[in-house]
Amino acid sequence: MISAATNVSPQDAEVQAQLRDLRNRNAAVVQGMSRQARDGATAADPARTAELALRAWP
Repeated sequence: MISAATNVSPQDAEVQAQLRDLRNRNAAVVQGMSRQARDGATAADPARTAELALRAWP
């Protein structure tokens, strides 16, 4: 997963928080897609999830 902004100065705290939030959202999407696959989803199901996640991309 994304581990950027782990070595930033206090002035960059806002950037670090934004990157952390982005990382957490992406991780949630990937975990959900993994669970779909584990539970027998067709290829279209996680693809639909990816499309929705990309629409919500900041």
